[in-house]
Amino acid sequence: MGFKHFIPPYATANGSKILYGVNYASGSAGIRDESGIEQGDNINLRKQLANHRKIVSRIAHMLRSKKSAVGHLKKCLYSFVIGSNDYINNYFVPQFYITSRIYTPEQYAKVLVKQFLNQIKKLYKLGARKIHISGVGQIGCTPYSISYFGTNNGSLCVDKLNDAAVLFNKQLKLAVKRLNEKFKGAKFIFDDPTNAPAPTGLDFNGCCEVRKDGLCIPGKPTTCQDRNKSIFFDSIHPTEVVYKTSANRTLNSLDPSELYPINLLQLARLQIKTN
Repeated sequence: MGFKHFIPPYATANGSKILYGVNYASGSAGIRDESGIEQGDNINLRKQLANHRKIVSRIAHMLRSKKSAVGHLKKCLYSFVIGSNDYINNYFVPQFYITSRIYTPEQYAKVLVKQFLNQIKKLYKLGARKIHISGVGQIGCTPYSISYFGTNNGSLCVDKLNDAAVLFNKQLKLAVKRLNEKFKGAKFIFDDPTNAPAPTGLDFNGCCEVRKDGLCIPGKPTTCQDRNKSIFFDSIHPTEVVYKTSANRTLNSLDPSELYPINLLQLARLQIKTN
C-alpha cells in the first residue's frame, strides 16, 4: 500500500501525521455501545466516529479550507473491521447482556447491520468515499469458543457462533450492495472472512498461557517455539502469519465471494469523482 510506518492511534496522532491516516480501533469495542464493556473501558464505534469528526475538523484547519479537506478525504481509504465483539462480548454472554433474550439471531443480525449502516452513512457525510467493510469471521473456531461453549454433532467448531456470523455477513453484504446503488460517487466493498480458505499446516494450540477470558496472562513467557507455525497467539487472536495471509487475501483476491465487488487494492487505486 506504500505506507512507510504504521498508522498512529487517535490518542497520539498529531500534526501533519493525521493527513496520512489515523487508527480509531479499540480493543473489545463493538458496533453497539455496550459491547465489550464487561472487559473494561473501550471506545465504541459511535465514539470512534466522533473522534474522526474531530480529525476532519483538524484537517480542514490544517489545509485552510473545507473544500481542500473534502478533496483530501475522498482520496483516503477507510476500513471497518468490527462486529465480532457484538457477538462474543455481547450476544453470546447472556450473564452480562440481554440481547439474546430480546432478539433471535436473525433479528439481531438485522438490528446490528442497521446500526452499522447509520455509522457508515455518518462517515460518508464526513467525506469518506472509499470504504472497506469486513464481516465477522469464524468466531466459533477459536480455542476459547470451543473450550467455553463446547461442540456437538461431531463439529470441530461452535456452530451457533459461526451460524450467527454468517447471518450477519449476509445482511451486511446486501447492505453494501444497496450503498453502492444509492451513493454513485462512492465505492463500498464487502470483505467476507468466513469464505476465506482455512490455514493449513499450522498448529492449533496458542502461544501463551491464558486467563479465563482467553487472553494471555501478562508476564508469562510464550509457550510455542515458533509462533509462525501456530494459528492462534492466545485463545482468540490469530498470529501475525495468519493476519498476513488474511491481509494478502483482502488486497488481492478476485473471488467475489471473498471481496465484493472489488478487492482492497483495486479500491485504493480507484479514482473517485465527486461533486
